[in-house]
Amino acid sequence: MSGLSLATIIMEAQESSGALKQADYALKRGRDVLIPQSAIDNPLIQWPKKYVGKGAHAFKTLKEVLQILNRNELLLNMLDNDMKVKAVEMD
Repeated sequence: MSGLSLATIIMEAQESSGALKQADYALKRGRDVLIPQSAIDNPLIQWPKKYVGKGAHAFKTLKEVLQILNRNELLLNMLDNDMKVKAVEMD
């Protein structure tokens, strides 16, 4: 699935879950991986910090998710050359 997606958001996962395997594939393919800050701050799990170290993005709000996706190079490259992309302004 990570190969078909622009980004992967991992909300919850166990240390050996399929969700984390998808995150690995996404990172290898240059896709964005997003992890909520609350998971990173949770002292009971270690995988979020590991994935941020591998290049995953932390987020706190939906606004931050949209800002990350707005900078997605794959998305920008998929658009036709004659289409103009306007940055989404976030107040």
